[in-house]
Amino acid sequence: MRFKKFGKLPGKPSALIRLALHDLALVERSKKYRVDMGSWHMPWGQFDEKCAVCFAGSVMVKTLKCPIDKFFSAGSFANESAAFQALNHFRSGFLCGAFSLLGLRDLGGPMPKSLPDQMSVGAYETNPRLWRQQMRNVVKVLEKAGY
Repeated sequence: MRFKKFGKLPGKPSALIRLALHDLALVERSKKYRVDMGSWHMPWGQFDEKCAVCFAGSVMVKTLKCPIDKFFSAGSFANESAAFQALNHFRSGFLCGAFSLLGLRDLGGPMPKSLPDQMSVGAYETNPRLWRQQMRNVVKVLEKAGY
């Protein structure tokens, strides 16, 4: 199976999520950023002294090196937009939506037989540690199926 690459981001779903989990861990340790799953990349000073980023936003700042003082959304990136939107679906366990965005299934079409449409993934804000474990479970399921 061949996966397309999204600019500097991998097209294989498991690799994309692994990258985002790595970048999110860096953001969580940073004094400049805070995690807010409702904000792609909200510059500091809008609500507090830290730049708010979501799961995909962590990739924007760590892998793509976006400047901290500018607003960015998935649409700000022509080559990576679909990958960022897919990460937004993955973070909630919505695999079928993410696969549509990545071009791995037709919109409304069936998922590959070895994968569920969704997986149980709670809210990051409720329990970040559990959320990360659930995301690692998503990665394991995807890797086992070759994605």
